[in-house]
Amino acid sequence: MAVGREEFPFLGKGFEWRTKKTDEPIWNVFVQILLPLVLILTFVAVLDILRYKHVAEVERIESHKLRKFITEKLEKIDPQKEHNKYKVTLIELQYLKLSIALRDVEKEKREDLKLTQFPDAGKIDLTYTKIIDIDFKELCKKAKDIFDNNGEQGFKDGIYKEVLRKASVKDTGKWNLRVRQWNPVPKDEPYTATLSSITPGNRAKIHNDIVEFVETLRKNIRLLQTQLLHRLFDELIKNPEELDNHSRKLVEKIISTKEEDERKRLAKDFYQKMVRKWRDQLETEGYEFLEDTWDKLI
Repeated sequence: MAVGREEFPFLGKGFEWRTKKTDEPIWNVFVQILLPLVLILTFVAVLDILRYKHVAEVERIESHKLRKFITEKLEKIDPQKEHNKYKVTLIELQYLKLSIALRDVEKEKREDLKLTQFPDAGKIDLTYTKIIDIDFKELCKKAKDIFDNNGEQGFKDGIYKEVLRKASVKDTGKWNLRVRQWNPVPKDEPYTATLSSITPGNRAKIHNDIVEFVETLRKNIRLLQTQLLHRLFDELIKNPEELDNHSRKLVEKIISTKEEDERKRLAKDFYQKMVRKWRDQLETEGYEFLEDTWDKLI
């Protein structure tokens, strides 16, 4: 739509002299209107630019501070120490894996020996003074093979190999597979450690743990067998008719003896005789106790 002076009379009055002088179109008056607007916009833009420059400067300063902080922290970090810390953690993790695997193997060995079925001798089946327990007989046989028939070293070595397998750790040293007591435990060199290959320190620790477990196993079996013998003696007290004639006469003699030292000596003889009697009877019936059990009783 065309716009003339009549639509903007106030403009004609203000700029009529220029129009007449230059004969330029009335549209040039818009320059006079737009110029202030351009100046305002320019001012706003400059303010924005200044504000952005200020923000950028602040960010530059903060970035410089952050870089300085990080640099100072990094300068305090010893790469070798950090590497050693990682390796030490790795060694500890490996021993944890081995220990967990050993706990599993220990449980399996106790179950295989039937030891989990007998928390105490009260669980062993008896008829008066006669043992009638097949599982206990199997326990005695396996324990005898391990501890009295040169099977202990092979038993411990087998545990170690099973622990390595369960933990997914290898031991490449041929002679290192033979379990033994380590005192002192070797120190590990962290920089050479890997998770999949057992360290000298961890080997020694897990060997010692296996030795301790096997010794505890021996004690548990010895205690169980000793408790059973106590039960057999209790059954004799409740059922004196189970005594043979010689043993009965010996008991009567102990009771009738007034001299205390003699009575103690006769009682000791009776006890040792009964232990030997029980040993002969149990072995005849297939219940072979550990030599360690009999040694502790006499």
